[in-house]
Amino acid sequence: SVPQPLCQAIWSTHFGSWAPLNLAIGGDRAQDLGWRLQHGLLPSTLEPQAFFVMIGTNDLGAGEDWNVVAREVQLVAEQLHDARPRAQVLLHAVLPRGG
Repeated sequence: SVPQPLCQAIWSTHFGSWAPLNLAIGGDRAQDLGWRLQHGLLPSTLEPQAFFVMIGTNDLGAGEDWNVVAREVQLVAEQLHDARPRAQVLLHAVLPRGG
């Protein structure tokens, strides 16, 4: 996964001042994140100001139709908004795949 930190020191140096919680899992697909959100991924005490979501490239890399991927990403955004309506949901463009 692109956002999954390879080195905790780098992650802390560049993002630590925001106190981020990185929930990335290498190889994750949108439906995987959606499933985890439905099954308690977010602690009840977590009150973020924003969610920054980078997901979908693994879906496309697995051959998923882009219309399906777009809908799955939309569902993830809706799940996050429903779970924490005061938090902004920021969707990063789906990163390109291949050479």
